Amino acid sequence: MTEKPKDQILLRLVVGGLTGAIVKSSVAPIERMKILYETQTMLSGHQKLQYTGILKAFGQVWKRDGLFGFWKGNGISLMRIIPDAAIKFSSFDYYKRFVPQLFPNFSQTPHGFFLSSFVAGSLSGGSQVIITYPLDVMRTRIIVGGGKYTGLYHCLSTTFREEGIRAFYKGIIPSLLSVAFYVGVSLGIYDAVKTRILSPDSSVFLRLAVGAGGAVFASFFTFPFDVVRRRLQLQGMLVPSRTHPEGSLHRPGPKMYDGAWHCATTIWKTEGIRGLYRGYSLQVLRSAPATALQFVTYDFFKKKLGIVDKPMKN
Repeated sequence: MTEKPKDQILLRLVVGGLTGAIVKSSVAPIERMKILYETQTMLSGHQKLQYTGILKAFGQVWKRDGLFGFWKGNGISLMRIIPDAAIKFSSFDYYKRFVPQLFPNFSQTPHGFFLSSFVAGSLSGGSQVIITYPLDVMRTRIIVGGGKYTGLYHCLSTTFREEGIRAFYKGIIPSLLSVAFYVGVSLGIYDAVKTRILSPDSSVFLRLAVGAGGAVFASFFTFPFDVVRRRLQLQGMLVPSRTHPEGSLHRPGPKMYDGAWHCATTIWKTEGIRGLYRGYSLQVLRSAPATALQFVTYDFFKKKLGIVDKPMKN
């Protein structure tokens, strides 16, 4: 029996959320290390960095927090990633049917087809950010918080009391730019290559390679936005200290940045280009397999559940 359209939409949301939860949990340790790398100069100053090597950093977290420390903040991360991935994939399936109607003739060319997929991916990435961004802010603060917050509710209430509603949207502009471009490029490349070049029975490894390649390419251009976003999310929360392993977090810290542009230029002036790419190796290590697995896993579940994509309309 063929699923009704409304049931198809529900299935896409469920499959997207399930895909996000599986993949996110598998790369959570790398994600935590990446965030610690990106924000460490806010905690220890520019002269002395706490994390100077990937293996050393993993060892420090293991010694301080134990095994479960690598999944610190993963609970709230799942609260964010499940609706995040559900929105991203289900909205992409909708946008990639809608976007070609804006330029029907051009969308039939190879370049036009990729552009259609890129725009659809960018719109889906922007949609997921707008809806789930406050949870991303809370996740970042819990991961880096060094014990300041006892849980999600405590983090929400403390942040609102100390900094107001605007704190939940700090860094949303660079996040929108970053995620929209990242999802547009990575998902656009994967969808275009899968549809126009690969055959339906292409191997899983080939599909994973395509997904990983798109993720690495997109990460190079979007990573500085991610660094800026994390710094802005933590602003007002941290007071740099050398006496605490992750900074003194007992009172809101001074305002270091006046906005995304000021944050980016300040990092450039004080830390150089390396500051904007601090933790990039961890980003590649995390995003390449995670993004590829998300794409392939989502397609796998769609196939198993009989979810069929309608062709792009002209």
